[in-house]
Amino acid sequence: DANNKFWPISHSFVFAEDHNMYEFACNATLEMTPGRSRESVKLGYGDMFFEPERVKEWFPNILMMIDAYHLIYAKKGQSILAKEFGPVTWNFLKQHFVNALEAETKEEFDKHIDKAIAEAGSKQSIVDKIVKWQELGERWGHYS
Repeated sequence: DANNKFWPISHSFVFAEDHNMYEFACNATLEMTPGRSRESVKLGYGDMFFEPERVKEWFPNILMMIDAYHLIYAKKGQSILAKEFGPVTWNFLKQHFVNALEAETKEEFDKHIDKAIAEAGSKQSIVDKIVKWQELGERWGHYS
């Protein structure tokens, strides 16, 4: 609602994901929202297609988060983490990642990730992947 200066949600439908198309959608949204600027955008969500550095070119003050649907909840093994870990391993780890996602503090987040690491046992390649996602926690954990 441009009159009340609420920032609209901008969603674009494209036939192929392309940063230029998304940039166009963002520019069109800005044009429809008087009183808002690129600098006023503080938070954004998207799938892993969006490179945070590229989005910072459009919105210099944005914190670009990975959305929970694409990361964890997409059905039929299509989530980012299901593809990363494979269906069998993801079945054992999913609840730990859901709990980490919903954690209210960084300490609680790390506690759930530690449980996922314990679940992985001595499988170092799985532990390495879990640690990678733990390091990206500020981009997907709700505590941040």
